[in-house]
Formats: sequence, C-alpha cells, structure tokens
Amino acid sequence: MQNLRKLSVLIIMVLCANYGSTLAQGEQKAFKEGDKILSIGIGAGYGQTIGIQGAMGIAFEKAIKGTNGILSIGGFANFNSSSQNFLADKSIFPYYITYSAKVNEFSGGVKFGIHYATRKLDLYGGLMLGGGYAYLRDGSYGIKPEIPLGCGNTLDKLKLLVNPYFGTRYYLSNKVGLHFEVDSKKQSTIGISFKF
Repeated sequence: MQNLRKLSVLIIMVLCANYGSTLAQGEQKAFKEGDKILSIGIGAGYGQTIGIQGAMGIAFEKAIKGTNGILSIGGFANFNSSSQNFLADKSIFPYYITYSAKVNEFSGGVKFGIHYATRKLDLYGGLMLGGGYAYLRDGSYGIKPEIPLGCGNTLDKLKLLVNPYFGTRYYLSNKVGLHFEVDSKKQSTIGISFKF
C-alpha cells in the first residue's frame, strides 16, 4: 500500500512537470483557467447493497483561479438504482421460493479535481466529498404457485462519501466533449460535457 502511494505521488509530480512545460510553450488547452464544465452522464456499476446498478449523474466543475487550469472545484449529484430477483426451484427447496429487492441511492457533494489537458484531451482525477442516502425495499417474496406473502423490509441508510475518481474528456469542438469516468465505488459513467 505504501509503495502504491509513492507511485501515485511520483506520477502526479511527473504529470505536473510535463504540464508546466506545456504551459510555458503557450499551447491551447482543453481545460484552462476560467473554464466551466457541465457534464451529464449515464452508466453502470456494482451497487452498495445489491447487484449491478444503473446510474445517472450530473456534475459541474470550474477551474480554480491562479492554477493555470490544473485544479478544479465543483459539485455533483448522482442517482443509482439496482434490483435483484431470486427464484429457487423444487430441485433445491420443496417449493418455488421467490424474492425481489430494489435499492435506490442518491448522492451529492463537492468535487475536487486535478487536470492534465492537451488541445483536445482532458485527463483528470480527484476526490468527491459528500453524502448519500440509500433506500432498500424488499419487494414481493413468497412461495409459488401460491399468492406471495407480501411486501418485506425497508431500509433507510445515510452515508458519508469520500470517493476518489478518474476520468477523461475528449472535445469534439471548443464547447462540447465526451467523457468517461470511473470511481472507487466500482461505478463508471459515460456522457456529454459542455464548456462555457
């Protein structure tokens, strides 16, 4: 773990040094001081509670003044939903047993980023800090072919988010780009970004 941290710091130092060289040459960058980015995405990932989940998210970033577009700050809001269905047949149990559950997760907070941008490409990573709310509902469960036994448990869960992320953004024009982002919660999103 210690070696991984040292390697991460070394990579960031090399990227920043190379980035400084690019700035000195006056090259136009995809992400620079004064830029504001609005990103909208959809994706998938592994849910906190059950199964594979679908995801939707929106994020806003602004280059921090005086950092030459290397550092950014912004906000994010995400919605994730996952469900799971289970059916055990008579080869395992004496009856058909059914179970289904659904979980919805909402999260939001502040997003800090480090950017390495060229003319069309913006590579970035950082940390998301915020909070989340998960709502789990056990759906129908019962014994087939009889009537289901009813609705099951619900679970409300608040959580603190400290979530590293990495991504890339490729600009199709000066104002519109495509992005792909992955975070430490095993979730990835792809979408469109608007610069203004």
